[in-house]
Amino acid sequence: MKRSILVTMMMALAAIVSAQGILMSFDDFKATMKVAKIPGYTQMGDMEQGSSDYTASYFNNMEDYLLIKLEAQAAYAGYTKNAKPFTLDGNKAVISTQGENAMLAVEITGLKATLVVAASKSKDKAVYEAIARATNLMNKKAKSSDWPAEIPSSCRPAGTMVSFTKQASETEGVRVEITVTMLMSAEFKASVKNLRSKFEDNGSFVTLADRIMMIYLNGELDDLNTCCKDGEKVELLFYIP
Repeated sequence: MKRSILVTMMMALAAIVSAQGILMSFDDFKATMKVAKIPGYTQMGDMEQGSSDYTASYFNNMEDYLLIKLEAQAAYAGYTKNAKPFTLDGNKAVISTQGENAMLAVEITGLKATLVVAASKSKDKAVYEAIARATNLMNKKAKSSDWPAEIPSSCRPAGTMVSFTKQASETEGVRVEITVTMLMSAEFKASVKNLRSKFEDNGSFVTLADRIMMIYLNGELDDLNTCCKDGEKVELLFYIP
């Protein structure tokens, strides 16, 4: 019950945003929270990935529930209404109260994210600050956006590359498959258009230098013009022969 109240409070205060690009994967969030020592709490159950957020739940022996949430940076504005602004370790932050509950929101520019801390009983600002610090999220920055060496610079779309995964391929004639996650932007769209004009454009994929193929995983390459808002994540698949 108390957990549902906290979730409802978060939804009421937060801005409604689409799945904007948090520069941290859910796997990295889970790994960070698993080693975090949250004072006075024990981790409860599995961590959850929503359409635009990651959540970790905690509780203590006083039946006090705690939710730690990482949302898009755009969500921060929704928490500032009727809240008290301050600075926490160099980050913009606000704390708000509603009835017996309080909530801390911290803007993390290095991850393009908003850290939200909400407990079912405590309204002590110092407690919330200590919890936020204990997450080890506030001063994190996105991992290095170096491209994999298998994709030469002439085959790389411009823009923000968030992450990539690489695996051996079972497709005949393909040695490695690399999935690259980018952030949608005007620069990215223009760059894809340029690659298609320079190389062999087949509509659903483009054959780049060294016979490398680039594919949009969720449709035709033309769909990149309308599929996503700026800041949303886009996945491209590269076949390396």
